[in-house]
Formats: sequence, C-alpha cells, structure tokens
Amino acid sequence: MARLCAIDTIKDLGIDLHFQVEIKQALDDIYTSWREGDEEIFLDCATCAMAFRILRRGVNALTRYTEDGFWSDTLEGYLKDEKAVLELYRASRIIYHDASVLENQMCWTRDFLMQLTDPESCQNSDLIQRPTLNKSILLKDVLNYPLYVELEPMAYKRNIEQYLTDNTRMLKSSYRWLQEHKLDEMRVAKMKMNYCYFNSVTTFCDPSLAEARIAFSKSTVLVSLIDDLFDIHGTREEHLNIIHLFERWDVDRPKVDFCSEKVETLYWAIHSTLCETVEKAFPTQGRSVMDHVVELWLDILKAMFKEAEWSRTNTVPAFDEYITNATLTIGLGPFLVPALYLVGHRLSEDDVKGTQFCRLFNVTALGCRLFNDIRGFEVNVITNITN
Repeated sequence: MARLCAIDTIKDLGIDLHFQVEIKQALDDIYTSWREGDEEIFLDCATCAMAFRILRRGVNALTRYTEDGFWSDTLEGYLKDEKAVLELYRASRIIYHDASVLENQMCWTRDFLMQLTDPESCQNSDLIQRPTLNKSILLKDVLNYPLYVELEPMAYKRNIEQYLTDNTRMLKSSYRWLQEHKLDEMRVAKMKMNYCYFNSVTTFCDPSLAEARIAFSKSTVLVSLIDDLFDIHGTREEHLNIIHLFERWDVDRPKVDFCSEKVETLYWAIHSTLCETVEKAFPTQGRSVMDHVVELWLDILKAMFKEAEWSRTNTVPAFDEYITNATLTIGLGPFLVPALYLVGHRLSEDDVKGTQFCRLFNVTALGCRLFNDIRGFEVNVITNITN
C-alpha cells in the first residue's frame, strides 16, 4: 500500500518524470504480486482497488476481475471506509471493453459517494461518515467532473488547492509577458491568461513540452484578444487595417501604417510571438515555418471579418456557409499548429498541408466550434441574450 500511495502521489504532483526508473520497478513488482494473488493486495479493499487502477492505466492491461464476481462483494465490511469506496469508484471508471461488473460497481459506489456529500444523509446514517479534509477536494472532483478527474492537470490543480500553493509566482512569467507587450492594459487579457494556460497544460502536459505550452498559451490569448477586436471593441477600419498588415507581412517592419494604438499593440504582440515561435522551431523543423503561421493568422482574420460584416449588415448566412467560416474563427490554426512545430517531431510542408492532416484538423476544429456554440447557446438562453 505504501508503494502504491507513493506512486499515486508522485504522479499527482507531476514529478513522475524524475522517478521513471523507480516507478517502473515498483509497478513491475506490484504486477507480479497481483498475478500471484498476494494477500497484501487482495485482503484490503482500498489497496486492491488502487492497484487495479494504477496498473490498468499503466503498461499492464489488467483484465482479471473485470469479468467475474470479484467486485460484487468487496464493499461488505467497508461501508465506513470512505477511502476504500472512493478507490473502488475510481477503479471501476477505467473501462476499456465491455465489463458489466465494473459498470455496476461504478453506479453503486457513485450513489454511495453522493451520500457522503449530503449532510442530511451523513447525520441520519450510522454507516456513512463525512469525508476527511484531505479527500474532500478529490471527492468533489470525482463526482462533479467524472470524465476529467483522471487527467493529469486536474490532479495538479487538486494538489495546488490542497497544499494552499500561492499561484502568484506560478503566473509571474505570464503577467510579465502581458506587460512587455502592453497587453495588461487590456483588462480582458489578464482574465483569460489562467484559462488559456490551463488549456495548454491539458493539451501538452509533459514537462518536456514547455516551449509548446508557452507558444500555445500566448497564441490563445492573442486569438482571444483579436476575437474581441472583431466582435466587440474594434471598428471596420481597424479590422481592415490588421488584415492588410498581415497580407503585406514583413518580419522587419510593417508596410502598412497603423490606424490605431490598439491595432499597433496587437500587431506587435503577434509579431513578436510568431518570430519567437518560428526561431525556436527552426532547429527541429530545419526550415522557416513563418509563411505557414502567417497564413494561418490571415485565414482567421479574414474569417472573423466576414462574421463582423454579417453582424454589421444583420445578415443571417446559410448554415453551411456559417459552419465553414466558423471552423476557422474558433482559432485552432493560430494556436495549435505553431505549438505542434515545437513538440519535437519534424513536420514537412507536405505533412501540414496534406489531405490527412487537413481532414483531421478540420474535424477537430468543427468539434471545437460545435461544442463552443452549444455552450454559448445555453448561456444565451439563460441570460436571454441573442448572439
């Protein structure tokens, strides 16, 4: 149990990269004990469930006890052991194939854990105890976000909250970047920085992908600010101005004058970020990818301008026309593709402009757009605002 807890804690802290050899050796030993039916594992419900969860998510694809009745009686005698029930629930959620035993176990344990969060149930039952402080954050996430609770960034977030870590230092670098480019003067930029960085960590969570995370985060903030320029704050003149700046892109100096300080600030922030990304990508890619990333930005700017024109003229486009344009305005191109150049794999021009990549990209962008629009529609219904 001690080794299982150590592995679980190290992974949740996000420092398992530094202990890969030790973790692999421990998992091999635990897997051997599992196959031999070691009593140290199987006589304790919580230990068995934790071992099942950790091994099943690792290199050892366990199938034992997913097709028989092992789990059906595991709760007997453990109804007061919140930790055991919680581990059983987390283990039962890792379903790769048709495993009715795990599905039944998941439903039962979830109902039981729901009662732990209900004050009246805890007061009226001698079998149910309130969760301890250390487990309450995990219990909340397990019940409220079942699809995301095992994501590594969620585990990191829980530990930050549990250990009362001051996130001011963690976001110091991001705020400095905002200040350097005068983006901190745009109040919305600070509000979006945390959200954008969380997205980048979810996408590129491995510690070795720091450069990709940084590029992804910066580009996401910039896309959000450009979206606000076209959707809320900007004029038609500003829209056309920034499009012309990208149409006549020059690394050294712009060939078009700025029509406002707002456009100038955004342009130089994007310019600096693109130059930085392209420079860092060159050693891996063996070529300059500047033309491609500028093309991605120009595509989204033109698509946003088309949406702004629809809004100005009260035009309702056909669905096919809207969705084709909307897959561009979701912004996946400018913030995802440049980050992919920094992952460490060489991507040729044929790769990123080939049929397979374009289809995968379009499907992903379409999914993001539909999910965004569905959530936006739900908010509009609640607030009675038409968008």
